Amino acid sequence: KRQFGLVLERPYLYEKLTPREYVVFLAKVYSVPQAQADSRMHQLFEIFGMRERMNDLIEDLSQGMKQKTAIVGALIHNPAVLFLDEPTVGLDPPSAKNFKDLLKGLVKKGTTVFMSTHILELAEPICDRIGIINKGQLQAVGTLDELYKTSSKKATTLEQLFLELIGSDGGAMIDRFLEGV
Repeated sequence: KRQFGLVLERPYLYEKLTPREYVVFLAKVYSVPQAQADSRMHQLFEIFGMRERMNDLIEDLSQGMKQKTAIVGALIHNPAVLFLDEPTVGLDPPSAKNFKDLLKGLVKKGTTVFMSTHILELAEPICDRIGIINKGQLQAVGTLDELYKTSSKKATTLEQLFLELIGSDGGAMIDRFLEGV
């Protein structure tokens, strides 16, 4: 369990604790030395713009602040593997960018990341291998280059490739709608 970090779309947090207390608790659970935990916690709270809110009760925080707390908690023990389910839900743009940059850095340092996301721009620069799931079925898996080579429409973004693979043609429906506007 000490090798894993988990961030859920709707994190379960102890609402009567502060973000600082919650992260200190997790650091103790994961046996992170106190000095290391304090340093990492303060750095992560700074990265996510939470320094001023780390002593407020979690129940009083916005969904975005709760998500940031969950992210800091998942990273406090420097896990070898991260499981992320829609990790940027509720994050403000600077925090989402910082999270993406942090993930890229962690991957470069050897952290394995399993991520479920509908924000394909988040996955594209981070993931080495991508699995595309539609209606519970795995449609394709491979590196971005491998997946792009399967595109009959010469997709240049993961979003285009995804839409091609699942057979979505929202563009035609939108055009028909806009004709009536």
